[in-house]
Amino acid sequence: MYKLIMKAGSGTAWNLHEEVLAEYRLPYRVSITDGTIREGEEAPHVVYRLEEKLRITRLLNGMRVHDTASVD
Repeated sequence: MYKLIMKAGSGTAWNLHEEVLAEYRLPYRVSITDGTIREGEEAPHVVYRLEEKLRITRLLNGMRVHDTASVD
């Protein structure tokens, strides 16, 4: 039997298969730290404007991701 692991944006339905879900051992509460802004600005020639940073932060907040790694 093959077990597929979902990658961001892959949208594979196999990860929702009962046999796969039964093997998950996730804690009740999961903490996610997003590094979109920090990681993005480390890429060559990428500089976010304040408005872009705020938009990204608001979108993450809407998804209940409240912990972000930021650039000072």
